[in-house]
Amino acid sequence: MQPDKNLEEVLARYNQQTIERIAEKQPPWDKDYRPDDRSFCKLPIRATWMVKRQNDWRVLTSICATSSWLGICYASQQYIAELAGITHQPVVSNSLKNLHEMKLIRLLLPKGKAYPGRFQRSNRMQVLFEENAPLPTNKEMMLEWGSRTRRWK
Repeated sequence: MQPDKNLEEVLARYNQQTIERIAEKQPPWDKDYRPDDRSFCKLPIRATWMVKRQNDWRVLTSICATSSWLGICYASQQYIAELAGITHQPVVSNSLKNLHEMKLIRLLLPKGKAYPGRFQRSNRMQVLFEENAPLPTNKEMMLEWGSRTRRWK
């Protein structure tokens, strides 16, 4: 890298070997830059050693990306599949079951009315950053896995 006159002060603290490894083009710096609220997601740290399957990781990341600051996610399985890049809905369902068994997510009782033309109300999940985390509010109710579809019991 050839140092510019503007960068000479910054590069003065590095040796020549380090300067040679620095990229030619540097992105602009803006002291007022703040990332967009949805440019990142918060994952449970305990998931790093618990989740082994690639699809489970993708589904967990999609849930965390669409969850609120309390960890509540309203996304449908179809939308989670689109975000995760998964083409088959049963793969998402199996991944959700695996995450539920690992106690990384909790199913919550849906709220509100079903959308017109829909079979039932939307999903509600809570990301569990701790294994036995409390419910987000005192009005929440936890569901058992498969209670909505009467499957997976």
